[in-house]
Amino acid sequence: MTVKHCLAAACVLLNGGCAALSPDCAQNWYESGQRHGRLGIQPWDVQYAAACGSRFDQARYVSGWQAGASERPAQPGS
Repeated sequence: MTVKHCLAAACVLLNGGCAALSPDCAQNWYESGQRHGRLGIQPWDVQYAAACGSRFDQARYVSGWQAGASERPAQPGS
């Protein structure tokens, strides 16, 4: 395999990895927030706002996150 082939393969792998990390900016923001809250994941509203701009509905995401967080069972000792 030549250096040119290695570089081409690296570019393909890197581009695929970046695409996997970018959020779906057309998702249901309430459901996404609710899922994150229920799983105990910290809110990602700042990251989504930066990545999606005006396509991100922060109010719906935060509302969903709060609803999901309220559904979580209490942790032992808290």
